[in-house]
Amino acid sequence: MEIFKFGGTSIASSEAIKQVVTIINNYKKTDKGIIIVVSAIDEATDKLSRALDLAVTQEGGYQKTLEELKQMHKDIANSLFPGSQLPEIIGNINLFIKEGMSILNGLHLIKEITARAEDQVLSLGERMSAYLISEYLKLHYEKLHLYDAVDLVRVNSKTRNVDLDKTNANIYQAMSDCSGVGIIPGFIAGTENNIITTLGRGGSDYTAALVAEALGAKKITIWTDVDGIYTTDPRIVPTAFSIKELSYEEALELSHFGAQVLYPPTILPALRGNIPIHIRNSSDTVKEGTVIQSSSRSGHIVKGISNVDNISILLIIGAGMVGVTGTSSRAFNALSQHNINVVFVSQSSSEHSICIGVSTDQGENAVEALRDEFSVELELSRVEDILLQNGFSVIALVGNNMNHTPGVSGKMFGALGRNGINIHAIAQGASERNISAILKTSDAKKALNLLHEEFFLSDKKQVHIFIAGTGNVGQQLLNLFVEQYEYLKEELDLVFRLVGITNSRKKLIEPAGIPWENAIEKLEEHGEKADFVGFADSMKELNLRNTIFVDNTASAEVSSAYSDILINAISIATCNKISASSGYNEYSSLKKIARRNNVNFLFETNVGAGLPLLSTLHDLLKTGDKINRVEAVLSGTMNYIFNKYCEGNSFYDSLNLAMDAGFTEPDPRIDLFGTDVKRKILIIAREAGYRLNLEDVKMQSYLPDECNEKETVEEFMEVLKNNQDYFSRQWDDEIQNGNRLRMVAVLDKGKASVEIKPVGHDHPAYELHGADNIILLKTRWYKDTPLVIQGAGAGAEVTASGVLNDVIKTANI
Repeated sequence: MEIFKFGGTSIASSEAIKQVVTIINNYKKTDKGIIIVVSAIDEATDKLSRALDLAVTQEGGYQKTLEELKQMHKDIANSLFPGSQLPEIIGNINLFIKEGMSILNGLHLIKEITARAEDQVLSLGERMSAYLISEYLKLHYEKLHLYDAVDLVRVNSKTRNVDLDKTNANIYQAMSDCSGVGIIPGFIAGTENNIITTLGRGGSDYTAALVAEALGAKKITIWTDVDGIYTTDPRIVPTAFSIKELSYEEALELSHFGAQVLYPPTILPALRGNIPIHIRNSSDTVKEGTVIQSSSRSGHIVKGISNVDNISILLIIGAGMVGVTGTSSRAFNALSQHNINVVFVSQSSSEHSICIGVSTDQGENAVEALRDEFSVELELSRVEDILLQNGFSVIALVGNNMNHTPGVSGKMFGALGRNGINIHAIAQGASERNISAILKTSDAKKALNLLHEEFFLSDKKQVHIFIAGTGNVGQQLLNLFVEQYEYLKEELDLVFRLVGITNSRKKLIEPAGIPWENAIEKLEEHGEKADFVGFADSMKELNLRNTIFVDNTASAEVSSAYSDILINAISIATCNKISASSGYNEYSSLKKIARRNNVNFLFETNVGAGLPLLSTLHDLLKTGDKINRVEAVLSGTMNYIFNKYCEGNSFYDSLNLAMDAGFTEPDPRIDLFGTDVKRKILIIAREAGYRLNLEDVKMQSYLPDECNEKETVEEFMEVLKNNQDYFSRQWDDEIQNGNRLRMVAVLDKGKASVEIKPVGHDHPAYELHGADNIILLKTRWYKDTPLVIQGAGAGAEVTASGVLNDVIKTANI
């Protein structure tokens, strides 16, 4: 004999009930006896519960709710039954509703819900669905019997616990010789005086398990609207998938911690009788579903990740508890006496504090119960305080294979920590089958997604990208993501999703993802008015795992938001030099915030575009090396200008050539005054361990004094045009002697400077072409022959490649 249980969504319409017949027919080909346990039609119990509340709080509301319930059942009946039978069916539906109305009218008068009346009203859902389905099945099967659960499932009226001996005997006597189809409403039970009571929300599963145990059934199949028990909640984690097999113990842990497919008490009768539970989708019978049995094949170390929201933390704090026996038992006993369920417990080894998790709706009552219990200790300050904190969730990893597997906890907490999720309490069962953590509910969605990725989808890591700036560098970066997307996915197991993009005109946020191929077009077509504060707020509020903010701008407004972004556990990859070259305290603060929040703050492209200079410095310092001297040509723009000048062009014409080629800043004075180079050598100095500010970088002027007095670019350019002889007098002799001019930045024993320097054939910078940069590093290890880094130091393509490299570094951590 097999037991089928149909949940509310599996009988929620006439078509769904017809599918019940199809499922039974498939089974009846291979066996004879079958017992069907039915829930109330979907939403029926919710309506009955609402009607109860309205009966004591609102005039007339409960009548309307019962009318809605009646109409739900009448609509189904109209589609299922022939006209000749319909009047009798509708008449009996009306009798059920009349019964409920009579009880609710009484409750409305006394303004109080009694437990007995509540059970009577709530039982109507299952009684009505069982009646409707049994009448419909009579049209298809000759041998059909409708059983009364009140007569069979026996509950002790005082303890509300099922009397297993009497229940088993009742069910066996009534059902053991069933050779056709038997139907019994779930959820409903009877006291020793045959008074209707209930088994709790989800109790229909429990009914099915009790029937199976009593009859020694070979299997329980629970038909529902999902494909089994999922690795985690698929409404929160889109990549969740159905688990093929679970052990009884694993299923029990998951159901206790939020997996709503199965009512927790269901497991125990199945476990006692060693009866497999098969959870299947009634609307898609091809799917295998989930089988729960005595053991499950190994598979993943973690079988599922569950969560419970609306958790409050109770903290009992006090030095007076240290070494005092019975404190915990007193706390739990006090809570038990007030019918408060403890979801979670964690205690410090010093016994100075006890953390207890309870449902938020029981939080206030729990505090009062504990304050009463420890009133003397509070008065004597042996217990300092009993605190209530709201807004928490419990996240639990579940799996038999976690037992004695090292590193599971580390992997869990490491993943949470890297994404800025703070753990408020931790508990692990002695069986090592469950690792639970309490965290803020605002972090729960992020935590579930990243832990699911960590334990079930570790071959592919999803990274969420927000980009500011769609100029030359921004466009090239988008192109690189398009070109490299498949390579990064297949070779590095990184899947990059563009979630937000903004420029000076518009912003666009799409949590589902913006196509890399036409991101700028989407921004222009669908973007809102630009507002970087709002853009940053959206980035924080979405709170997505593995988030990286990419700044391709030179905006002070954007860089001013870095600290807040890093505090929210979002890594930054930037080519914007402002923050790294700002005051030392600000620079240092950003580095500390990044370290404290376990995120990256990378700005490799601030110096040398795509050249691996800063990363090389970091690697040298990690090995104990010390940077003694740096000599570098760091401005591709100035290198280009001086190369053109040495070829015989005037300084003014050389600058114009550089401007036409797009090498200069919009205001070329930033390049010519050495501001850009000063920032770069400052950043090098800081990354090498020296505490310098921009004013500490000395530079000898090489431009006419009049240049400093001009306010506009046009006036500045006119001065250059009219002072060609000024440059000739400085440099022509050097050029005639075969030397070339370079803007050279020097860091020597902690002192930084920038100067225009002629270099001869023997200098490594002599042969620099175009916009190339060169950096000579003399260190503790490289003291005689310098370490040389050379290559293109300017241009949108190389800068974008450097930014992408910083993004990949961050994603791989």
